[in-house]
Amino acid sequence: MKCALYYHIRSKLGDGWLKANRLRVISEYHLNDEYRADLAIVKLVKKEDRKGKHLSTCIESILSIIELKHKGAQAINPFYEDRNKLYSYSKQYPNAQLYAGFIHEEYYNVNNSSWFDGRQTSNWAKGRVCELLGYWSEDDEALF
Repeated sequence: MKCALYYHIRSKLGDGWLKANRLRVISEYHLNDEYRADLAIVKLVKKEDRKGKHLSTCIESILSIIELKHKGAQAINPFYEDRNKLYSYSKQYPNAQLYAGFIHEEYYNVNNSSWFDGRQTSNWAKGRVCELLGYWSEDDEALF
């Protein structure tokens, strides 16, 4: 799933546009000693400031952090762990847009399918987190 999204982002935006805007899409990006983002979109410092340096030391800002998860019906904790990671990211990187791409092979009601509760969506996640969900619909057994 991570590789497919990485490829899609790079294909749609194009390497020329990414380079012209000093943007990079990085897989398994080490944000700190504790967490590693599945994907991160970062802005690099200007080219002249990158000369002779490793790319990891040339990050000007982190624009987006993406956590992806695809699990069967019995697995629940990995989704909550990623949600908690996104909460941590919201504190450490207040200007980054956060994405939760979760596919859970379980039945959900369309009105109760979010991994974020009302308190979270009214506070730290409001305007910061975009959920991309996949699940089986309780109503018609279709994959959403």
